Amino acid sequence: MIRDNTKKIFLDILIIFSLVVFLYTLSRQKTIEPILCILPLSNMIALMPYKIFTANRELNVGSILIITTYFIRNVISPLFYCIASNIDNETVNHDKAILIMAIETIVAISIMTIVTKKIKPKCHASNNITIKNSFGKSSKTIILILTIATFILVVRYPQILNIFKIGYLDNGELTQHYIEYGNAFKSMPRLIFYLLSWSLTLLKYIFILQLLLAIKNNKIIKKKILF
Repeated sequence: MIRDNTKKIFLDILIIFSLVVFLYTLSRQKTIEPILCILPLSNMIALMPYKIFTANRELNVGSILIITTYFIRNVISPLFYCIASNIDNETVNHDKAILIMAIETIVAISIMTIVTKKIKPKCHASNNITIKNSFGKSSKTIILILTIATFILVVRYPQILNIFKIGYLDNGELTQHYIEYGNAFKSMPRLIFYLLSWSLTLLKYIFILQLLLAIKNNKIIKKKILF
């Protein structure tokens, strides 16, 4: 967990960087989608209330994962896209997708802000950082239900897996990935497409977190270093 000044510095860096990328993408509107600047702006707008209203709360592992994930998607990715793009007219209109992503960011971090604010701050006898070994009983039940529902929908709509790719993709593979992504989007009800892609992404981070916690609590130091 991150506390005190470290948390403040961490959030300040993300907010300032989001502002810089917003201004940069705003200045490049002639070569990219004009609405792209909304992504870093939404990230900044979402983080500022979170910083203010959770100032006396710890920044736990789950919050770090959520904040960092949205930061990479809404700030780092648009920055790289903006640097690499020199095309005056795009063949695909991403306005709706960008707007939905921006709204999702603000809603998700706002919910996290409300939940975090309701949690009473804990008193620490020392500066030692501790992380619980697992989720609570109610959380495990929710994760189990979400996993079963996601598995059933994946069996029904296996094309959803085409939206996930691992590793570096060259131009040909990237083009094929976009084609498969578009085909998956068109072949499924939109609501199911968005909910299923969201649940798969969420479960991915949950299982990664559980793996990291298992490694952290492993007594064999060599395995920790290896992982």
